[in-house]
Amino acid sequence: MDRLEEILKEIGNETETAKKAGINLKTINRWKNNDFPPQIKTIGKLAKAHNINLNWLILGEGKKYRVNEGLEAIEKLKEAIPEFKEWMKRKEEE
Repeated sequence: MDRLEEILKEIGNETETAKKAGINLKTINRWKNNDFPPQIKTIGKLAKAHNINLNWLILGEGKKYRVNEGLEAIEKLKEAIPEFKEWMKRKEEE
């Protein structure tokens, strides 16, 4: 699984990665050695612990990190605030 390898390289410290995700370090080493494929539940733990988009990790779809999606939503809200303020002002004047 190329994307899993990519994430593990980016994260770096496997001991901390395992600890943060609640995964046994031996499990990560077995993934890397192709001893057995990762289970969905374990992949989910890794993704959640490191804000990785599970769709990207499993299917290769969407953005790599979930954080980016949150930041995009914040930017859209920032753009909408002036319009909302203007709307509120008009309502108060009615």
